[in-house]
Amino acid sequence: MGFLPCRPGKRALWIGLFIFWIGLLLYVRIFKPLFTLRRPYIVTEVRKERGDSWTLVMQPHGHTGFRFTPGQFGWLTIWGGPFKITGHPFSFSNSAEAGEGRVEMTIRNLGDLTSRIHEVPVGRRAYIDGPYGAFTIGNPADMHVLIAGVSASHP
Repeated sequence: MGFLPCRPGKRALWIGLFIFWIGLLLYVRIFKPLFTLRRPYIVTEVRKERGDSWTLVMQPHGHTGFRFTPGQFGWLTIWGGPFKITGHPFSFSNSAEAGEGRVEMTIRNLGDLTSRIHEVPVGRRAYIDGPYGAFTIGNPADMHVLIAGVSASHP
């Protein structure tokens, strides 16, 4: 039993979808990591924070960095290159106006990679894919109060 013949429109649709997915795979697995590889960051400080958290301070190495807005995040790859699927999403914790391309990410120990953040040596090369996301509050004329805190005790 062979393949059933299909209409030319369906055939074009399937060929188009196949080409789209192959192109997307090439972009995500080759072109995007190549771009990220050319824009590394260097860890300049690993700072202990409250609540079993650590802040990684990273400076761009050989480039000017990128601009981000409050509420955005980046995919951090610290234990390998950008071709490995080991990136983890973390929010930027420094001011978007810090200048000089510096990026800080404050990371709480929750297991997996986060339990090893304090082991990252100063001078380690890091890769940040971002910025992504947007923090919006709808109508700017509305009144909003945002409160954040850190618990001093561990569960």
